[in-house]
Amino acid sequence: METDSLAAILRAYGYTPESARLAPMQEGYINQSYLLCAPGFPDRLLQQISLAVFPDIDPLMENLQRVLPLLQAPDYHPIQLIPASSGESFIRDNTNAPWRLLSFVENSRSYGHTDNPEIAFECGRIVGRFHQLLEGVDVNSFPPVLVDFHNLEVRLEQLRLAEESAARERMQKASPWISQVGELARYFDYFPWESLPLRLCHNDTKLSNFLFDEASDKGRCLVDLDTIMPGYLLYDLGDILRMLIQPFAEDHPNYKELYLRPEYFEVFCQGLASSGLYMTPAEKGVVAESAFLMPLLHGIRGLTDYLEGDRHYRVVHPEQNLVRASNLITTARLVHQDMDNLKQLARSVLD
Repeated sequence: METDSLAAILRAYGYTPESARLAPMQEGYINQSYLLCAPGFPDRLLQQISLAVFPDIDPLMENLQRVLPLLQAPDYHPIQLIPASSGESFIRDNTNAPWRLLSFVENSRSYGHTDNPEIAFECGRIVGRFHQLLEGVDVNSFPPVLVDFHNLEVRLEQLRLAEESAARERMQKASPWISQVGELARYFDYFPWESLPLRLCHNDTKLSNFLFDEASDKGRCLVDLDTIMPGYLLYDLGDILRMLIQPFAEDHPNYKELYLRPEYFEVFCQGLASSGLYMTPAEKGVVAESAFLMPLLHGIRGLTDYLEGDRHYRVVHPEQNLVRASNLITTARLVHQDMDNLKQLARSVLD
């Protein structure tokens, strides 16, 4: 972005542009994030919120401001929203793009994937603590940030529409995966959604959104809270399980090498149980299905974006969305094939 515009943003938060240093942070497909360092200030996180993904940021910022004070405990590190000098929770640059400033969690790190079962345990514990800290909130008073974000029927319809206008070559490459999606999605035709309680959910619990202590790898907190809104617990469980239950990064080049790690699923459940979160019998009964639903949903989204010409996710090569989708759909298929075993593992830990 232009230097003058960036300088204006820094001044709005009380910084002297000449003494501030910005370092781009690479994680994430959506928002642009920078580590902001300056003499006399603690390190902070400066973010430009994507209007392409969040065209109405008022509910996003409203939910964030209400939730952050609740998400703090001796074993859960708080995140603070730093207001501008004017008192506003965010500001806009000369292109109307919104920017916000958040506290930075020192001495922490995140992972894109892991081969450490202790990380899987900590993920279960932290996501459980997140939900435990939000127990008792009036879920219905929180507006949706992205309507139908995890709605399987809506995502399938978006995929169908993308097929109609897709480039011929991309459609040919995606076709085998579209067929698999149709077969796998039928599992959820009679899914017992009505038995699940509505909760205030993170809705984007991928592994890189968990922070861990640099020295001990103890889980510290969840970050990237833009999608906090009403949902079901299985969304937050499945979104992290899809990355733990198989050993490779999301854009691994060969989906045929994927295999399941049921032991990581079991360890995750142990971490979840250790958090003290109360789960209803219905919620406990669909933990295995969560690890099926969420890679399927993300695979559908990846296919849709691929067919639409990579409009949503940032990509570094033309086939990256298709590669992501192939890995995610393969993960969903493997979980579906091992469903009975995973359900038994969940029962043995959570019941």
